[in-house]
Amino acid sequence: MKMKYYIWVLLVITFASCRNNSGKVNDSVALTTKHEKVMEIHDEVMPEMGPMRKLRKKLKKIGSEDPQVAKAINKLLAADEFMMDWMADYKIPEGSDSIKSKYLDGELKKVNELKAAMLEAISNAESTIALKNKK
Repeated sequence: MKMKYYIWVLLVITFASCRNNSGKVNDSVALTTKHEKVMEIHDEVMPEMGPMRKLRKKLKKIGSEDPQVAKAINKLLAADEFMMDWMADYKIPEGSDSIKSKYLDGELKKVNELKAAMLEAISNAESTIALKNKK
């Protein structure tokens, strides 16, 4: 009887410890997934930095004294600065998984805002160039 009791206790402890370890593994996987999603969005928009610079050059040739052109240039510059600042500030903090998870949630929001700002600035610049070239 005592042997069955010890086996039962041993099994309960084993399953409990496995469950705790899998929770840590799941947290680690979740953090990795969040980090990968942030970097995926970054990697998606980073190649747009070169075209943004080319658009700024085209707009400057049109004439930055035109208010619409100046606004398009400023949007491109702001998006460029947003990317540079975001990259410089991105660093997963030390600490608990909870702290890291909250940080990555915030960074996912920021990188999505960055993507939207860049795509909007590019679209605005392209339409401004097309409009000004028609005249």
